Amino acid sequence: MNLNHKKIIPITTIAAIVLLAIIWFLKFSKPDGNLEVVSLVLDERTIQFSHTDENKDETLIIKTDSEIYEGEDSADIYVSITNTTKKREKSVVLFYFPKTPEGESGPQLETLEQRNRNDWELLTLFKSNIKINEELLKNALKKRELIPDGQEIKGGSQIEIPAGQTAYLKLKISFPVGSTGEFWVEAIGQNGGYGLLDPMFVSKGGTKIGKTTTSTDTTPGWYSASGNNWSYRKKITIDKNKVSGTSNHSNFPLLVSRTDLDFKHTSFGGNVASSSAGITGGGGDFVFTSSDGTTKLDHEIEKYASSSGELISWVEVPTLSVSADTILYVYYGGPSSGATNQNVTGVWDANYKGVWHMKENPAVSNCSTFEVCDSTSNTQNGDSNGSMTAGDQVNSKIGFGLDFDGSNDYISIGDLSAITPPYTVSLWFNTASISSGENDMLFGNAADFATAPKFKISNNQAPNNNGLQSDLGAKFRVAHTSFRRESNIWRYATWVIPGTDATAWPIYLNGTEEAYDNIDNTGTQTEFGTNNGIGGGDDYAGFAYWNGKIDEVRISNSVRSAAWIKTEYNNQFKPSTFAGFGGQQARTSSTTRIGKTTTSTDTTPGWYSASGNNWSYRKKITIDKNKVSGTSNHSNFPLLVSRTDLDFKHTSFGGNVASSSAGITGGGGDFVFTSSDGTTKLDHEIEKYASSSGELISWVEVPTLSVSADTILYVYYGGPSSGATNQNVTGVWDANYKGVWHMKENPAVSNCSTFEVCDSTSNTQNGDSNGSMTAGDQVNSKIGFGLDFDGSNDYISIGDLSAITPPYTVSLWFNTASISSGENDMLFGNAADFATAPKFKISNNQAPNNNGLQSDLGAKFRVAHTSFRRESNIWRYATWVIPGTDATAWPIYLNGTEEAYDNIDNTGTQTEFGTNNGIGGGDDYAGFAYWNGKIDEVRISNSVRSAAWIKTEYNNQFKPSTFAGFGGQQKSNP
Repeated sequence: MNLNHKKIIPITTIAAIVLLAIIWFLKFSKPDGNLEVVSLVLDERTIQFSHTDENKDETLIIKTDSEIYEGEDSADIYVSITNTTKKREKSVVLFYFPKTPEGESGPQLETLEQRNRNDWELLTLFKSNIKINEELLKNALKKRELIPDGQEIKGGSQIEIPAGQTAYLKLKISFPVGSTGEFWVEAIGQNGGYGLLDPMFVSKGGTKIGKTTTSTDTTPGWYSASGNNWSYRKKITIDKNKVSGTSNHSNFPLLVSRTDLDFKHTSFGGNVASSSAGITGGGGDFVFTSSDGTTKLDHEIEKYASSSGELISWVEVPTLSVSADTILYVYYGGPSSGATNQNVTGVWDANYKGVWHMKENPAVSNCSTFEVCDSTSNTQNGDSNGSMTAGDQVNSKIGFGLDFDGSNDYISIGDLSAITPPYTVSLWFNTASISSGENDMLFGNAADFATAPKFKISNNQAPNNNGLQSDLGAKFRVAHTSFRRESNIWRYATWVIPGTDATAWPIYLNGTEEAYDNIDNTGTQTEFGTNNGIGGGDDYAGFAYWNGKIDEVRISNSVRSAAWIKTEYNNQFKPSTFAGFGGQQARTSSTTRIGKTTTSTDTTPGWYSASGNNWSYRKKITIDKNKVSGTSNHSNFPLLVSRTDLDFKHTSFGGNVASSSAGITGGGGDFVFTSSDGTTKLDHEIEKYASSSGELISWVEVPTLSVSADTILYVYYGGPSSGATNQNVTGVWDANYKGVWHMKENPAVSNCSTFEVCDSTSNTQNGDSNGSMTAGDQVNSKIGFGLDFDGSNDYISIGDLSAITPPYTVSLWFNTASISSGENDMLFGNAADFATAPKFKISNNQAPNNNGLQSDLGAKFRVAHTSFRRESNIWRYATWVIPGTDATAWPIYLNGTEEAYDNIDNTGTQTEFGTNNGIGGGDDYAGFAYWNGKIDEVRISNSVRSAAWIKTEYNNQFKPSTFAGFGGQQKSNP
């Protein structure tokens, strides 16, 4: 690399409109033609890495995307580092900038991120006291070029790059206006890899490093108030690409919704000091600031849960930029007293005349004598009416919302007569049902057809009057939308009333303006009166109350622009993609030192080995105690581990797994699971392993699953390449299990002796496929593969289960394609005769009070009345518990929660399983009504599974990624 031809590039003219970047000049030779780095495809652009140096004696090739970057005083630059060796490199990456005299500010590396799949992961960036172990890195340092004396290290981090692969980095660099100079990126690997890159930077406004004086405090500054200090903060970056429009938005109420382990209270292992849990108050030490780190912003906490770290908050952002990412900070770990830092009304500027989060329990006075609270300074609080109870406070689009019964539930708001056009109304709604010919009102005044504004949904009310409707007196506008008959989907509606002009009343659905079916301009436009509400009223034929959920209702005395409305939707629809969080920063800056300490070849806890074989890699698995239900530990719990991990790929695909039999059975033979000591092997069964993608679905028997502390396991890989020798399938399922069918097999092929569907227990209760089942009925399901039944003649015959007597528990996942009225569609059991065998099924309008999940033991039966029975294409988890002959104790669970019962019949004789049992086939009333839909993970246990066990099973299987977290890759010889 030639160091002598670098020069400062003067800038004489740059257009004034260019903002928020820098000019970089990279003076390189042509890149090595043999190394082509795959382009990085982002939402907003494609990054092509076309510039590097001569690559002399370098094996970690550093490339960047462009020769020139133009801008102001900061910028992102994209860098790739390719490991051209045959060894994985653990590398330290160092960033050099020109030295600056004491008291002067110079160029700085602000953040460093690495691309991980489709997201950017913030790396730990060390900015001071960086030392490297020259002995450990001596092979790489032999290649080190002379870095000019005028440069000093101002940042560093560590990354790992597999052999032959590329790491992608994004650097955020800031520097004073008028500064210029050279900065260097150096990569030094433990296995001898080395790379160096030396770009130029030149900012606007001059050709020499500026003379701006900076304080000795952290940049940006650190918030403190009234003598109190905050220990931690995280940077929040609002993606400019999610902010709609061509001009900035002022005083924008930003939704910040995040569950974060660091946001837990200190008593639960987090760093938050104030812990009033619940939907109001709490988390009193949270503070939000602008990008300078010190200017406090108004915020309102809608929900804070100290045990999980869930925070839902609204923050007033003074300027939300459309041209550059907006930066905020959230602080925590401050004083432990109260919710003193909130300013609820300050979040909502004078344009807002009412903001109802709908988060409250409607059976309790939450604000003076009112149940539903207005967050603005107008105190337009609401009364709950009808038959609303605590059960109507439900999980909704944003935290909690309210569920209206369509009969008499509504929230009366009262006097809104002061609100005159222009104004904007918005809310989230979820339809349970809308009857034909109705106008179901979401918000407004329903006292009289001719004299008040109403915002509602019309459904086949009259020709061309179907959809979202704004109705001002007899003037109305209808947005024709196809959703009106669809239920159980959250949608965002916005109505804009600019004034008396009937041609300009836009209606928006999910942030997009809708087309209109009908405009009526013949009547008189009137204003809000004194009889207003949410969820109640019909202006045609009696009261047609809203049937479904409503959340986040607002009215503003202003015309909200299309760009504002689209930005609100983008923010509230998926807050995690609208605003990203950086890593935790501590008030005391971190330091690092690479190497210098002597370590043994093993680690603590111990490292697994067996039969002379060693394993090279492992990852720590942490089971969240908060997801384990109950008050006592669970023994011999079969844990679902489901993860797709690049490190779990076979070595031929760039991963570290040595054994690679792909498919749904066997494979990944070098996987081993151990307890927290790192050496005690646990029984496991691999349901699916895909060597090319790194997908692993496995069941692991956990001897003790703790309810009071996180349970730690390890998964090892990179061991011997032979066979699936480490599995012990039947060992996962203890003696209580009499049958476990993962339903993963191809039903047209013999997979276990002469059978198609295999039992994983030692009881070998394998099943035969019947009817017209083909290979196409092996489908992606809740957990790996499952089976799809046609509702005509498909079923799996299991055979003799007569040895199973009460107590027992049956569980499975099901997905309904359709259930005809008047049927009993069977999921599991014996359908030979009505009077003589147990059956577990769904009844649908079969007879009065016999609708829902049903357990049927001879002529004894119990029905759990569930509203899902007509809903299709949704996975649900059903569990039936049969303790014995006591007809009052046959609980039925849906998604881990016990259901209420419609009917209990105890008149018949309870009988046992016979020899004619199966999955998915049989009707005990009128011929065979086979199951129409998918079934997965069927189990029967000869024991009474507790409510806590069942809930824990559901938590684990519903979302394995939140039940058990994975640590980074560890090596046996670190």
